Order: sequence, then structure tokens, then C-alpha cells
Amino acid sequence: MRKVRAGLDAACEAEGRDPASLPLSTMTGWLVGADADELRDRAARLSKWNGGDGDGDAFLASLEDSTIKGTVPEAVERLHELREAGLTRVMAQHLLHRDLDAVALIGREVAPQVA
Repeated sequence: MRKVRAGLDAACEAEGRDPASLPLSTMTGWLVGADADELRDRAARLSKWNGGDGDGDAFLASLEDSTIKGTVPEAVERLHELREAGLTRVMAQHLLHRDLDAVALIGREVAPQVA
């Protein structure tokens, strides 16, 4: 992301535009648990939803590097890295649509740490 931000900044400067006026955002997968067991459970359910065998560990290992995955501290750390790289917004694709506990986890534990 740092390379993307640097390229955008250079393009803005070449056009006489303030680079800070161009926000950078991303949409990426989101699979986070309060602890390793909860994370593994969510991964297993998402694996099954995607037609897989329900092996949470294998599913986690198969996710793209851009996916924000892990425990709350790991997710918060990744969000801070993205902010430091110049992102101003992250749209998290939480695909376990009926798992409202995961949404509550974001609001209760993640959001306050990255606000």
C-alpha cells in the first residue's frame, strides 16, 4: 500500500493537487475472533459456506495476504499498518452475514482501538 500511496502522491503533485485531498481506501476480507478458538470456528463456518470441508486452519492459511484475519490484537495491528501506509478507510468484508457476534466484536473491541 505504501507504493500505491506514493504513486498517488506523486501524481497529485504533478497535477498541482494536494495529495492529502485524495483519500485512499480498500475493501478486503475480514475474519477476526476474540481469541484463536473463536477465529478457528469462524474460519470453519466460512469454509463450509464457501463449499469447503470446514477445516478452519486450512481455510485461514488459504486466505489472501490482504485479508485482515486473526485475533483482535492482530486485526488492530494490521489496521494501524494500513493507516501508516496512507489508507484513510478500510471496508471490511465480513461474509458470515448472520454472525452478529462478529459485528459486535468489531464495534466493542476493534473500533475503539483504531478510532
